[in-house]
Amino acid sequence: MLSRMSFLFTLISAICGHASAGATGGSLPPPVTDDDFYYDGNPAPELVELGRNLFFDKILSGNLNISCSTCHHVLADTGDWLPLPVGEGGRGLGVARDTGSGEDAIHERVPRNAQPIFNLGRKDFNFSFHDGRVEICPEEE
Repeated sequence: MLSRMSFLFTLISAICGHASAGATGGSLPPPVTDDDFYYDGNPAPELVELGRNLFFDKILSGNLNISCSTCHHVLADTGDWLPLPVGEGGRGLGVARDTGSGEDAIHERVPRNAQPIFNLGRKDFNFSFHDGRVEICPEEE
């Protein structure tokens, strides 16, 4: 049985894929199933809680002053909708984040987007962060 998130992703993928397949004459990708995700789409509640806590904790940032959710805000579909994110030193959250003002203003933007992070629990995503500094090593069989 598909989880709610997997179902929504499959539905959206099918709609988007169908639109592009119709335009190009291609075929649709196979539907996403729970087997496509780690823990068969059903991680232990403790892992979900750990992930939630780390996502909102500032301990993972270099200067311990922003969390993942600062830029990958849940009210902006886990992205920030900005062409160049504010990053370190900005004010606010998600789409309301700005570069500040006066002497404290940020003068240089981050040269990459804060992409939405839905479905990164899929087995075909092997890296985290824009530069791939965290790699998920598949279990040896």
